[in-house]
Amino acid sequence: EDELTAVRLALEAAQEVYELFCGLRDRWAEHTPLFRDVGLGCGIASGTVVAGTFGASGLSEFSVIGAPVNLASRIQGIAPDGRIMLCSRTAELALLGIGLRGTESIHEFKGFKQPITVSLVTVSNVAAKMRARENAPVPQARPVSAVRDLTPR
Repeated sequence: EDELTAVRLALEAAQEVYELFCGLRDRWAEHTPLFRDVGLGCGIASGTVVAGTFGASGLSEFSVIGAPVNLASRIQGIAPDGRIMLCSRTAELALLGIGLRGTESIHEFKGFKQPITVSLVTVSNVAAKMRARENAPVPQARPVSAVRDLTPR
């Protein structure tokens, strides 16, 4: 349940960021036509990460580290404009959670020994699945914590 919620929220965030980006790109393109060629793709990966404040006093910042962070970055690097690329685990959860199915392909990424299967979905498909989900009966909600606080006490 927590993983499904995290994937749904990540897909919603990617959709919203892309919609905001499109509005900005259109505004910028009015002044500089080269902006019409600027695109935005997204990469999402699932797995265990460490989240917290890292660094020395006065030089610390919040960060998330782990293999899924690196994988999401690598996937995003090949994602075409208006597309969201998901690692295989995230794609399984997206199918389970909202019935979203993508087109699979296999890629080799720096830092990963084995080829990785990724699924390509469009922002418009995510939006349609989210709208369909919103119109479905809503189960009783319960508080969800997708990230555990690992800050030393």
